[in-house]
Amino acid sequence: MTQLTINPEVENPITMRELPETLLMHFRTNEPVMLSGDSGIGKTMGVHQACDMDGRKMFTFQTNISEPVDARGCPVPNMETRTTDWFVPNNLPKSDGSDGPSTLFIDEINTGSVMMMAVLMQLVVWPRKLGDYQLPDNCRVVAAGNRRKDSKAVHDMPKPLKTRFVNYTVVVDYDVFDEYAAASGLAPEIRAFVKFRKAAGVLLRQPVGDEWAYANPRSIVKCGKYVHEKPSLRVKAFIGSVGRDVGTEMEGFVSMYQSFTTIETILKDPDNAPVPSEPSHIYGVAAALSNIADRKTFRNVMAYAKRLPPDIGNMCVLTAAERDKKLTSVVGFSEWSTDTHAQLGV
Repeated sequence: MTQLTINPEVENPITMRELPETLLMHFRTNEPVMLSGDSGIGKTMGVHQACDMDGRKMFTFQTNISEPVDARGCPVPNMETRTTDWFVPNNLPKSDGSDGPSTLFIDEINTGSVMMMAVLMQLVVWPRKLGDYQLPDNCRVVAAGNRRKDSKAVHDMPKPLKTRFVNYTVVVDYDVFDEYAAASGLAPEIRAFVKFRKAAGVLLRQPVGDEWAYANPRSIVKCGKYVHEKPSLRVKAFIGSVGRDVGTEMEGFVSMYQSFTTIETILKDPDNAPVPSEPSHIYGVAAALSNIADRKTFRNVMAYAKRLPPDIGNMCVLTAAERDKKLTSVVGFSEWSTDTHAQLGV
């Protein structure tokens, strides 16, 4: 698998932390926004967050499974006027604005046909009409899609449609992912693995050749469901979710993380318990300790952390204290904190 880089000359990167606030800005100015980026990195989730923050009802139009007639609606004869009326599809807000403040989210916009994109352009370009249907004034428009280097299924968007949007490229954000993972209860083994391999870019890889699975935030979260399965099944699920290279490395890390014999030995005798030699094993043990430390074991965790490489030992103690604020009152934490600051020259 390979990593993709942003080309700042043609792309306008935005992180998941910046995305909701940026969308709120454009909601105020009523400018349509286009979000490009790889699959599974959270584009849709970011739009949901912004709509929730602004009290907007979100309507999703899935372009890749729609035809132009799906946007126009269903023709119904009007016998009095001997003309045709149109029933508006329920994935568009009512023209009279009675749905309240809303957002029309046009997903996978550049995987639809050229004709489909031409139809949607009528909803984006003023006066935002499609036949007799009028997009209400209290509705905002956000579109999303992959870049050509992300997917072979995308089509070139017509230039008049491109230029009607304010364009951004959504990029992965490790800190935001970790906050989301913690809040959603993602298995600590998976969170620790992503932190440990951050420099290797495990949060987003690209498939090589005929590989179907590849690592992205969505597929990594999926792996959290399998951490307690037996290893022979677990590794298959990992590979099937995030690809062979990330999946096999993830299995090795999770296996080490779950080495309870090692963890129990450390908690009982932190001064004499062995310290792993492999960097991934060191990090796995530190991450496991930071996740299970409590008021009874925290002193031993701090004692063992002093025997680890300073950066990993500090991470172990600080992560535990951040997870449980009460640990900062345990005897020895202030001394550990003072010694750490002295080492760093603070």
